[in-house]
Amino acid sequence: MQHVSPAASAIDRVLEVTVGGAAGFIVSFLLFPSRAHAITIQAAADMLDLTADALSRFLEDQVRELYQADRRRIQDEIAAALTRLNATGADADHERNVRLTAGPDTGPLLRALLRLHHDIVMLGRAVGCELPEGVAARLTPALRNIRTKGRDFLRASGAALRDQKPPPPLGAVDVAFRNYIEEFGAVRREGLTRGMKSEAAERFFALGFALEQLREHLLEVHRVVGEWAREKANRHQAGNIRRPLYAGAIP
Repeated sequence: MQHVSPAASAIDRVLEVTVGGAAGFIVSFLLFPSRAHAITIQAAADMLDLTADALSRFLEDQVRELYQADRRRIQDEIAAALTRLNATGADADHERNVRLTAGPDTGPLLRALLRLHHDIVMLGRAVGCELPEGVAARLTPALRNIRTKGRDFLRASGAALRDQKPPPPLGAVDVAFRNYIEEFGAVRREGLTRGMKSEAAERFFALGFALEQLREHLLEVHRVVGEWAREKANRHQAGNIRRPLYAGAIP
């Protein structure tokens, strides 16, 4: 370096950086690619599984509040999964913008799961209210049905997202929520909540609100999982259309 001019030294340095960058590009994107879209799908599916487990735990016995440590652990696991999902989603969008990968925008998926996380937080705070015997008898069967159908739907949605297949049907989930909403409204109209303590009444109505929000956001999950499935189907169909052009050239 001491025997060349400053300009030649600068040119040598630029060439070194260029060669190093090219080698890194080849290794990262051609030899050992780790596509952020695939990692995002896996992270989103894992979060759906965690949300299904949380829904099952919180509605297992809606009059029994979980220990604070258990509730915090459940919420922290989902929050950590959401943090990982946001990080990989940003990388996936960057790959998509520079056309390293093809796939749908991750924004709708991230927003749907963020809203789902908020629903689980509200649900965890609302459960555990002491209900009058008549109210509990009317609502407990409907809540257990929501627990079962919602848990199964979320787990099936996670599996469908991993395989980029169409989402599971929403019919049973919608019926379960509709039955609870009807019973909830009937309990209010009949005045069965008038004798409840103020704290129990607040949790009771918060539970109803949380479940209404959860119903809407499960519809959103159904939609975005379907979008990822259609994207894969479109790519597969485009590949089938192009393949006969080459197949004819093979004897």
